Amino acid sequence: PSTSKPEPNAIAPQTPVRKTARGAHVSSRAAHVATEAPQPTASPESAVLPLSSEKFWQIASALLLFGAALRLLLLGQGVYSHDEAIHADFALKFLNYRYDPVYHGPVLYHLQALVFWLLGDSDFSARLVPALLGIGVLFAALSARRYIGDRATLWTLGLLVISPVIVAYSRRLLHDSLVMLLTLG
Repeated sequence: PSTSKPEPNAIAPQTPVRKTARGAHVSSRAAHVATEAPQPTASPESAVLPLSSEKFWQIASALLLFGAALRLLLLGQGVYSHDEAIHADFALKFLNYRYDPVYHGPVLYHLQALVFWLLGDSDFSARLVPALLGIGVLFAALSARRYIGDRATLWTLGLLVISPVIVAYSRRLLHDSLVMLLTLG
């Protein structure tokens, strides 16, 4: 009795074989897989549910309120730095103000003099302008929504809200919050 061994490249007998247009022999299963349309795979973006506009504004409002609280609560507490004292003095004596390039441009002094005229001079009113400008920075971040999307906008807003440096500059009578707002706005 002669036992024949199957050839190493032989196709199993239960799989029907057919010839392709190029003359290659393939099993019908392989031909079916090769001609089957590729199935779309889930992208990482589709795995995350989109935010509704209402949900976006709820989260954004909560972040804005928290950011405003960080910038406004106990604003009049603490001792002025040397630069804050100079800026407050310039704003108090605004009618006699003469431009000095050492102390930046006059926009902050214009705004500060207006607040002093409206609310009187106090530590709180002196630091109110930078705090409001810092809150303006948070609102400016919302303007990026159409370019970077809802989630990225909320992450940006959240990081700006809690950033120690951004919060500190928004609570001091310096030009930094004005520059941040003009840069982002």
